[in-house]
Amino acid sequence: MYGVDVGSLRWLVSSAAGERVVWSLVGDAGNAWFRGAVTLAEPQPFRVVVEAAVGAVGMSDIAVDNISLDPGPCPVSPQVAGAKAPGAPGRAGAQLQPVRRSPRMPPDCSMEVDECGWRPMAQPSRWSRLPVATLPPSMQRKPHGPGDGAQSGAGLRNDFFLGLQMPASLAGSSPAATTTLVSLPITSRSEPLCLAFWYLVHEPSAAGAMSTGLGALRVVLREARDDREVRTEEAPRAALQSATVWALYNTQGPAWRPARVPLPANFTFTVELEGEWGPGKHSGILAVDDIVLYHAKCPGVPSSALSSPADCSFSSDSCTWTNGSGSTGRSPGWQHASGQHRPARLSDNTFRAPGGYVFFDMFSLSKVLRRARLESPHLDAGEPVCLSFWFAAFGQGDSTMLRVLRVDQDRKLPEMTVWQLNARGLDTARPTWMSAQATVSANTAFSIVLEGVANNGGFAVDDVRVRPGVCQTRPVNAQPTSTES
Repeated sequence: MYGVDVGSLRWLVSSAAGERVVWSLVGDAGNAWFRGAVTLAEPQPFRVVVEAAVGAVGMSDIAVDNISLDPGPCPVSPQVAGAKAPGAPGRAGAQLQPVRRSPRMPPDCSMEVDECGWRPMAQPSRWSRLPVATLPPSMQRKPHGPGDGAQSGAGLRNDFFLGLQMPASLAGSSPAATTTLVSLPITSRSEPLCLAFWYLVHEPSAAGAMSTGLGALRVVLREARDDREVRTEEAPRAALQSATVWALYNTQGPAWRPARVPLPANFTFTVELEGEWGPGKHSGILAVDDIVLYHAKCPGVPSSALSSPADCSFSSDSCTWTNGSGSTGRSPGWQHASGQHRPARLSDNTFRAPGGYVFFDMFSLSKVLRRARLESPHLDAGEPVCLSFWFAAFGQGDSTMLRVLRVDQDRKLPEMTVWQLNARGLDTARPTWMSAQATVSANTAFSIVLEGVANNGGFAVDDVRVRPGVCQTRPVNAQPTSTES
């Protein structure tokens, strides 16, 4: 696009529903070739239309070349050719031709111009738009391949990304508060949505080994009732329902990786990107780039990052788990561990932080067994699921026990024990984290209860996950002899 009074170049999608502009530029862009890209996701057959308009004949040129269609999403390129976020500045020499997003969708974002309307939930924000030159050379290019969108050209590199770099002052300290970026409001239609982006979660010093101190990257959906509630820091966030739908913990390797997050249809919400630093002793990087939102049904990528309503790392609270009915005695029930209040100086399993898990600790002079129950939110009926968690036993009571119960939502069926372990035989003087898992049937809506029984001791629990599918009971001696409690 070069010359005097150039005019415009537009790409449109044409289908039985009509024509829709998906990419548009106006004006002189210089005497050079530039790469363009846009995601096409339509629920019905369509044609792609390219439309060029020049002003003064013979005074300007518009040309296109090397047209290709690659599977997978990609951010609009250049960024100014897509839908414009409110308040986003334009770029000299490449004015934005308005692009309609249907019905209410934030723009794609490659971070090349700005943050595209993503705003910090509170100030100051540690999320920053950073030049790619701040990364080691080996991390500056994304390993795009088949299925990763139109950026599958060899070694393509953007100039900016969104990063949550760890300041040197935080290294080796206690976990920093979670830092959150919130999107513009999204109203989905009858088709499901897919959120796609690239992430880099890495601690250089942990190369070749899994770090347990780097931190976490999460995607949270929050119900949105109107723009005022979701776009100001004073918004009553606690009154709005939210759910973590995607989460990764600690280093994932020294390379950019693709992410896909399936989002619900017929819903109005915002997307929150949460970054959290663990108590790592080294510098690290949490980063995202190339954010694309489009209408399509997509699988979660990586599948291990998809979250259940019952998932919880207990880093700062008990998530949606609550102390349930059925607890006995004067014990405080399940408690949240902190640096000043934790059993046997036990660090958490997620980040090896001094706190950030739940535990029960009960004592009775009369040796009467007491119970403490922690209950998950209700989970939908469906195929069996695999519950996994980490546990550690402490104290001196041989009768200390941890049980996992399946409780019918309507309380019409007997409670079912799916996992049970006695502290006898465990090293309770020097507690260490051990992994556990069990299959939970889901033929009816249900909740999961962690029940502790003790008169001089307790158990700690961390990193609860619920995933579809059947799994073998772990440890093997936790298989209950009787399922009804």
